[in-house]
Amino acid sequence: MLARVLAVDHDGVVVASLEGEVDMANAAEVRAQLHSSLSSNAVGVVIDLTRTTYVDSRGIYLLVETHERVQTSQQPLRIVCPAASPIRRLLLVSHLPIPVDSTVEEAIQQIRQTAG
Repeated sequence: MLARVLAVDHDGVVVASLEGEVDMANAAEVRAQLHSSLSSNAVGVVIDLTRTTYVDSRGIYLLVETHERVQTSQQPLRIVCPAASPIRRLLLVSHLPIPVDSTVEEAIQQIRQTAG
């Protein structure tokens, strides 16, 4: 399944939902979609992987690239991935420097607390 990115602004927090598979074959396109949805004016960014069905090492690298990009704007970044998802285990064993939450609401709340 081809991946797509749907970004929604939640009162200053950009929530980018990735749907489908993110792998070597489409990572460049997903990166372009994801990064075009980011705003340097946002309070923070949430990448929602709830509807993501597969992520390979290139997808993990994409998350790291995005983390580095939002850090230059001093924006917090959080990933949403349900506890039962096999992708969550991959995220945890990859030791990403990005916090992982179970719900979008939880991630937004954490960003708002961090932003003060």
